[in-house]
Amino acid sequence: MIRKIIKFTLVELLIVIAIIAILASMLLPSLGRAKDAAKRISCTGTLKQLGSGLLMYANDWNSFFPQKGQNAEGYAWPLAIAEHLNFKHEGSVSKWGPPIYHCAAGQLYNSTLAVNRGYIGNAAVFGNSYGTNGRTSGPSVSNSQMVLFDAWWGGASWSYTELDVHCSTASNRDVKGINATNQDFVANRHSGRLNYLIKDGSVHNSKIGVSGYGAELIWIIYTDGRYWKDGTVY
Repeated sequence: MIRKIIKFTLVELLIVIAIIAILASMLLPSLGRAKDAAKRISCTGTLKQLGSGLLMYANDWNSFFPQKGQNAEGYAWPLAIAEHLNFKHEGSVSKWGPPIYHCAAGQLYNSTLAVNRGYIGNAAVFGNSYGTNGRTSGPSVSNSQMVLFDAWWGGASWSYTELDVHCSTASNRDVKGINATNQDFVANRHSGRLNYLIKDGSVHNSKIGVSGYGAELIWIIYTDGRYWKDGTVY
């Protein structure tokens, strides 16, 4: 049996290539958005798990969150709640626990995944010296106060490089301030937005805003329940 060889002209091949290119240009942005959404959802789950660990810690310590000073090597909040998450960081970094502190959209600063930490504790909570803001409940405590947020280590470029679990260097300090005019260390790495955990254990997503004061994010929460946002107290 003689088979007939089908030939394509150059024009026909160019048309096929053009169609493939058009389809690819239509699909790739959608795939990119789906990938970003998956990372944001993964980060949300991580923050909720960390929030559970913090609340369990607070339950053991009369409703107080870990109260650790800045740049306290080995005393960062991740280590304080490690046992509540059923693992410990022991010995060399190769024996550290699972990468529970890593954000899926974060950039590793160390090739050992479990060493990396994509979140910073709010100084108003972790640095409150056992005051009202440092508690999960009690008089004048707001359940909407930010506890953890997406963070980067503050390098030479906006690379969103993560921190280290032990906060062993000055640039990796354990807690950072978040207020109306301070956006340092905030990493809006989820399509220009950031995830953050609040005291009631829920996770929220917000943009920072071009004004420098947070177009959506509530930056200051007063002890009487009011909050400051974009120059107005509500």
